[in-house]
Amino acid sequence: MLKNYPILFFILICARTLIFAQDSPALVYNFPSHNNLQFNRFLINPTFSITDKPNSYISLYHRNQWLQFDDAPKIYMASYSSSLDEKTGIAFGIYQQQEGVLGSWGGIANYSYKVSLSEKSKLLLGFNLAYYNTGINKANVISENPDPIVIDSRNNSLLSIKPGISLQLSNFNLGVYAENYIDYDFKNSELANNYNKKTLIGHVFYSFHNEKSGFFGNNTITLGTRIIHIEDRELSHNANILAEFPKLGWIQTSIEKFYGVSFGFGLHLTKRLSIGYTIEKGINNLLNAFGPTHEVVMTLSLQDRNVVAKNKTLVNLQNETLLDSLAKKTSETNLNITNEDPLILDQQKKEFVSKIENFKNEIKKEYWPLLDILAQSKDFDVEVLEEKLKNLSDYIKRVESSKENNDSNFLNKNSTLSPAEMDRAVKKQFKGKNKNLRETPKFGNRIEIEGMEKGIYVISNVFDKEENAINFISDLNKKGIWADYFINPYNNFRYVYLQHLTQWQDALKAYYSNLNNTYYGPIWLLQVNMNELN
Repeated sequence: MLKNYPILFFILICARTLIFAQDSPALVYNFPSHNNLQFNRFLINPTFSITDKPNSYISLYHRNQWLQFDDAPKIYMASYSSSLDEKTGIAFGIYQQQEGVLGSWGGIANYSYKVSLSEKSKLLLGFNLAYYNTGINKANVISENPDPIVIDSRNNSLLSIKPGISLQLSNFNLGVYAENYIDYDFKNSELANNYNKKTLIGHVFYSFHNEKSGFFGNNTITLGTRIIHIEDRELSHNANILAEFPKLGWIQTSIEKFYGVSFGFGLHLTKRLSIGYTIEKGINNLLNAFGPTHEVVMTLSLQDRNVVAKNKTLVNLQNETLLDSLAKKTSETNLNITNEDPLILDQQKKEFVSKIENFKNEIKKEYWPLLDILAQSKDFDVEVLEEKLKNLSDYIKRVESSKENNDSNFLNKNSTLSPAEMDRAVKKQFKGKNKNLRETPKFGNRIEIEGMEKGIYVISNVFDKEENAINFISDLNKKGIWADYFINPYNNFRYVYLQHLTQWQDALKAYYSNLNNTYYGPIWLLQVNMNELN
């Protein structure tokens, strides 16, 4: 425990965070955030609460700085972070910070929003709003001669607004963060311009994505650097590397001019629970004498990590925009458009894509693969497209009309036919139309899965490994066939299904028609959460 001149000592050591407001010393909100590369990234820049993996998690974080020094700086924080969707991120946290006899506690709120500028460029806007109460913890002051500053000191309450902005260009992210843009002093009811030197932090990050499968596959390596400008001081900088392995954990390292060199790693203990540890060693002779710094973070994901990764992969595979598809087809066919006016061509392309997407919203999902054929057009002639869409519309109407007629003829929704009679009726409908008619499906394949939507699922394959299921789905997507999977909790196998239906007669039609002549591989019907056939 420090016994003499505790405030003066920390003025010399912690000049970045210790200030005097009127006659009261205070500890300003200033987290050493350079090691928060995996979680709580909104502390590095408020726009980082938006990620490409929508997820929500609760985090417990502790930093114990300079262990060989009594009453060294300590930080405790509990936070909630969530990337609500691809455009919005939020975070909330409460914290306590202690440096010798000075203490600070409060909360922080984060909001960020992404604006699309083009296909590969995004503008991210965000801010951190921090409220904190700071002052001298008189119980920790031991001095033979009472210090008037300590006796007369009062706690200060402050509100700090910290805006940030970043530009995402493909795998690059460039941005600026104003750590103390506005500080408001509640005790004196005024802006606190004398609290802390204005600080601007610029960053550049670049990410490499490895899409290969395997235990160490599908990983991401991010390189980053930050330039820190504090008013009336020299520029400082840091650099860092983060390697993420979704199935295992992560490793990281950084070097910072003031705090030194750090190395950390983390493990995904379960599908939801992760824990990380970082050790930091000063490179400055004075700070190095105080010993190492330790950081620990524990997070609980509110979603199954594998489900989040699966959803992200499937979205990339299934919801590729038509504009991306057109761009690929244009590249593959080497269209001779060099003599076209770029502005005219761009306008034609936008109108072409707009008409396809509008039509897409008017038809059922089962007909979407037919639009891929139109997207392969070697030109962007809107008049030709309109004629093709009209023909496709007429085709869809004929198909739907045929379905209704078949229903009204022998399988209406209120049919009281037994499963065997229903099977014979549907089988008779398709007999002679399909070259190889499938064998009669089993009627007893039933399972109960809590939280899963009731119905009959057309199963095409079963896998014990997630990567095999995703690869199989990817192959189907390339053929224009929609697919997804669910996990059977009784055996942990992944069941890939091609359709989900609520009526048994509809399931039989899909089964015997080879999913409307789109899939000829083995399939079988599984009833989920159904006590009887409908």
